[in-house]
Amino acid sequence: MGNSHSASGSVKSDSSKTFDKPLPPSKSKNAKLVEERWCVALNRQDMRMIKRFATHDSICMFKGAKGGMPLEDFLNEVENLVRSFPDNTMRWDSVEEYAPGKVKVTRFLGRATHTGEPFGFGPFPRIPPTGIVVEEDPCDLYITIEKGKMKQFIIDASG
Repeated sequence: MGNSHSASGSVKSDSSKTFDKPLPPSKSKNAKLVEERWCVALNRQDMRMIKRFATHDSICMFKGAKGGMPLEDFLNEVENLVRSFPDNTMRWDSVEEYAPGKVKVTRFLGRATHTGEPFGFGPFPRIPPTGIVVEEDPCDLYITIEKGKMKQFIIDASG
């Protein structure tokens, strides 16, 4: 498999070995915005940065869904996740603008250990900390940028 970029700017192989190579330069201003204000901010658990990057009516949704949720609701779920998995880290392979104002983050994934608060969402019961390391399946993110702000992001978890 290929290499993945971490927020620290290192390149990690799939075996999680770190190499001292800087990230390649982003190909566009919008790709750089998404990498810095979404990918890196999520990795640092910096919800304020993400909120500043978003429009007041930003929508988050899964590919194929009929509707989405306001960014604030999505970030509440992320904060719930971080409280349960405090060592959560994100990786991604690339960030590229594929059309004007349309940015794709390829193979975005998180990895963490369930050592914090009990975890649960929606109607599902909360699970006490297990100490188990969890790595989500990689997904692609499609982010729409308007006037330097995130208007919409779509999660494609179809693999």
